[in-house]
Amino acid sequence: MKAVTFPDDKIQEIIQNIKKLHKTLEAIPDPSRILDFDLIQYIFFPLSKLYNNPTLQQSDGFIEGFLNCIEFLLNSSWNNYMMPGQFKQLLILLVSIIGKSFHSGSKNSTEDNQIVEKNISLFNSGSYFSEETKLAGVKCIFALLHLNVDSTEKNENIHFNISTRRDLLLTELRDIQLRIVIGRCVYVLLEIITTERLLQLRIITLETLERLISCIEEPEIIAAFLPGVLSNLSKTLVKDQKENHHLLTKIVEVLTCAIYFTMNDAVSKPFISKTETLSELKDILIGNESTNQLSVAKTSSKSPTTTTTTTSSSSSSEIPNCYVERTKSWHKATKSQIKILIGHVFTIRNHPSWQLRLAFVNLSYKLLFECTKSLDNCGHILIETFVFYLNDDYDQVSIPCKQHMESLRMHPNFMENLTPILKENFNSWFTSLPRYIIGLDENAKYNALSLIVGFVSLLGSEVQTVLNMSLQRVSDGLLGSIEFDTEGTQIVENRLLVGHYDVLSSNDSQKSDHTLPSFPHPQFKYIREQRVTSSISIMIRLFGYFGNVTFLIEHFLAYVRDPGSKRFHAQCLFVINEILLGAAGIDIGPNSRLKHLTVTDSTNTLQDVKRISKFVLHEYIESDISTNDPDSKALVKLDKVNKVSNISSSSSIIESQNYFILINCLVLEGIANISRILTLDFRIELMDALYPILEKVGETNIRLHETADIALSHISIYCGYSSKKALVFENVDYLVNTVSRKLNQIMINPKTPQVLTAMVQVVGISLLTYLDDSIEEIFDVLDAYHMKLNSLDPLANALFAIVSTISNSFDINPTNEEKIQECTQSDTMELSKEIEDFVKTYSLGNNQTSSVPKEQATLEEIGQYFLNLQKSKEKFETENGDDSDSVTRNDENITDEKPKPTRLQAICMKIIDKLLNFLTASSPQLRVLVLDVIRISLPTLQSIPHELYPLIHRIWPSVLNRLKDKEQFVVLSAARLIQEIAIFCGEFFTSRVVQDVWPSFQGLLSQQSTVDKEFAGLINYTFSRSYRLKKTILETMKVVVNRVSLSNKITSQIIDTLWPFLNEEINEELQVAARELFQEFARINANTTWLVLRGLVEEYTFMAPPNDANILNDIVWPKYLCRFPKGDKKNLFARNVKILLDEI
Repeated sequence: MKAVTFPDDKIQEIIQNIKKLHKTLEAIPDPSRILDFDLIQYIFFPLSKLYNNPTLQQSDGFIEGFLNCIEFLLNSSWNNYMMPGQFKQLLILLVSIIGKSFHSGSKNSTEDNQIVEKNISLFNSGSYFSEETKLAGVKCIFALLHLNVDSTEKNENIHFNISTRRDLLLTELRDIQLRIVIGRCVYVLLEIITTERLLQLRIITLETLERLISCIEEPEIIAAFLPGVLSNLSKTLVKDQKENHHLLTKIVEVLTCAIYFTMNDAVSKPFISKTETLSELKDILIGNESTNQLSVAKTSSKSPTTTTTTTSSSSSSEIPNCYVERTKSWHKATKSQIKILIGHVFTIRNHPSWQLRLAFVNLSYKLLFECTKSLDNCGHILIETFVFYLNDDYDQVSIPCKQHMESLRMHPNFMENLTPILKENFNSWFTSLPRYIIGLDENAKYNALSLIVGFVSLLGSEVQTVLNMSLQRVSDGLLGSIEFDTEGTQIVENRLLVGHYDVLSSNDSQKSDHTLPSFPHPQFKYIREQRVTSSISIMIRLFGYFGNVTFLIEHFLAYVRDPGSKRFHAQCLFVINEILLGAAGIDIGPNSRLKHLTVTDSTNTLQDVKRISKFVLHEYIESDISTNDPDSKALVKLDKVNKVSNISSSSSIIESQNYFILINCLVLEGIANISRILTLDFRIELMDALYPILEKVGETNIRLHETADIALSHISIYCGYSSKKALVFENVDYLVNTVSRKLNQIMINPKTPQVLTAMVQVVGISLLTYLDDSIEEIFDVLDAYHMKLNSLDPLANALFAIVSTISNSFDINPTNEEKIQECTQSDTMELSKEIEDFVKTYSLGNNQTSSVPKEQATLEEIGQYFLNLQKSKEKFETENGDDSDSVTRNDENITDEKPKPTRLQAICMKIIDKLLNFLTASSPQLRVLVLDVIRISLPTLQSIPHELYPLIHRIWPSVLNRLKDKEQFVVLSAARLIQEIAIFCGEFFTSRVVQDVWPSFQGLLSQQSTVDKEFAGLINYTFSRSYRLKKTILETMKVVVNRVSLSNKITSQIIDTLWPFLNEEINEELQVAARELFQEFARINANTTWLVLRGLVEEYTFMAPPNDANILNDIVWPKYLCRFPKGDKKNLFARNVKILLDEI
């Protein structure tokens, strides 16, 4: 291996020997202790001799092995013994190996530079090497530049010598003679980064470039190749943004390093001018004019940021290459170029890799903290980017970002230099926010809001100065951009059916853990993602937290008071509610989304917030925006609009109604929020606030009803009540008094009955003790305004709520199944009293001995017993006639002693009696309400049949007429009432089935079958009125068949009408109801049922006689009983028929 030259056939052997040498070196334990200076020279000298062979220089395998050995020596201990001359030559060697051979001379080269250029030309004669070889060469340079790292040597003398050598090497690196080598090295490294594809090679090259910049440190040298570094790396970053995130992150780190060493405030202090007086400002302006004139007079067009030589007008000496004399003009031009570059790089700040976003955070923080004054023109975009990541989805990004923000707050120049930039950025983004929100890009909306939230968090109380200037200008656009979507019909049409308050649970929904339900969130017109909506709320709350709450509230209340700003009312209410929550510090701080940010104290005191909250509360209660419904009569008149304008008018009315509902919901939510702020102090305001809330609880619109109910729950908790029931009950005196006073003027206060309805629903049966006078007042109003249909529905609703509460309070609520089971048990045969007495007498006689045979004795005793019984009755009637008359009268008196109705039953009877006349009212809603009141009263009144049966007798003709009503939902309610009568009225209902019920049901089914043919697609729709009517009829007939003794003729008619419901094509629930009905038919008339069922399936219409009955013929069903379908659908009844026949 020590030979100087080798023939060509020995090259592969040398390459293998080089690889073996590298493996041997790697096998050395603790090489830093074993390899001293002499041993290193002993190894390197033969390697260098081998490298001088021209043939070996062309071998990629040899160069790779050679570089691997050099890297090992450098990483072990060679750097500790490196001398400046050796360092220079080794750097030239490594740069020449990994770089392409291209060089252009310089006319201004000195003698020393020519020597260096000669060496580079000598080594640049090689060919292009593989990526693996370049990787080994870059690793060697990386190891060679290991100069500014502290040594781990414990011996003080050795440590001193190592440190001294490294200082000499750093000085040599900055020497004039090496600057052209440094320029060449930077060029080669940048070429590898931009052109090569091997990831490991590109990353180690970036690390090498970063280490080279850190070792040089001298800003004049770095400034020479700064434009090339920034330009190439930024282009690579943007172009290869889909590459591995480690590569992209390292590029950003190198950019940060290059800009920092060149432009930090410490090295740029001579070029940073601070203007404190007007005279200094004048001097700066004059100086700038002179500089501009001088630059125009120059003949050279080269930029001061290029890597070429820069000449000075005051000196004739030449400055060598790779060196820039930094001046104010250079500084100004460079920072403007850096601003453009940063703007270009930050176009990918939404990159999906959180590692790259974290690198952008560190870049922004480094430049903001260390280059505050020198890069003051970049402060806008740096702060913007920094703030952009405050609410990043990844904690790995957001937490360091917020920690850096705290460090910036402590920066001595923060308030002086950054606050004006923050204000300007905030004002710019806040002004353009409406444009972003109205746009289609949800990411752009979220980014803009995140930036504004970050600016407000940094500015703190200083945000008010910007709001004072821009809020008036931006308000119209901002309120227009957060417009709510009111075009849909769901809100206005989602209503409770009249009389269906019983579907709402009257139980208190609040649990012992005081878990509060949340308010429904309205949908914004231009916003589709929840994160954008949340960001809007956070932004407004921060306005309230840091701004002047009085100024903000007055500003938006002015819109609410202005009738001309009606289109902004809902948005203003939303903003006011959020401002109050923010001013009170709710959801801001450690428990909010800004939990990693230490938010400073609020600008407003709690006392001021409570004062303004009370003011807003009275504005809400006294304002007419939530009470005036200008389009309430428009819905009634809608049918009178001509057909051409009907669609547009309907759409306008729906939007207006939705907007009115939305305003009411926001007012209710605002009142609940105010109770959260005032806590126990809100009890004083209950006298004014509770009545309107209960008025909304009684609304038929579900959205409004639920919002008011949630608001009531919130208020009860924040005011210290155990539940909303306790809240209402403890204020019942005031409420009942107010209701009674307003009922006397029902035309002025048409929604007063809604308050009574809500009170009954919330409190329950315990409230009825206080409502005797109110019920009588409702009766008086019904009598006085019986022709005012619009006023009758709320009054009837209140009475319905009372009856429903009474019915729910009774324990005797047997289900249909339980009643049917009781009826089935009652059908078992019982002995008469005479036979029962005889059985007892006969059993006593059997205990005595008798000589008569048992069969004879039994017959004689039976006859004798009844003869004696008859004689005793005749004797008793003749001898005690008078006494029997008195006994008969006493029995009649005992029979006349009937149970008296309880107080609650009496209330139900009075309400039904008052509402009976309205069964024929022109309003279908009112007719349904009366039918439902009677229906839910039956369980309550069943214990007093002497009152219930006459009542049924009175209402029966009207109920039958309702089965012929034009409105389907009225017919359905009448059918449900008949079903309840069949359940609770016993044998009293028997005679009416044949005469009235079944003929009416036959007509309804016939009529409905005609309708179903027109709307075939809705037959199986479980929410259709057709389905509900059919199911009610089937269930009612099931009860009737069970309770009433029907003749065979009527039973056959019912079976002949209802057998089609066993068809498998209809709804499954209707099939189940039909099977249960036919099970009842089989119980009372098994033969008829059996014959009809077998006729529905073709295979069941033929029966062969037993094998031993040769005389009998085959049994075939007659044609009039064969009702099975023909063709492919012949088995539509097979499944249900089989189930029923198996049970029979």
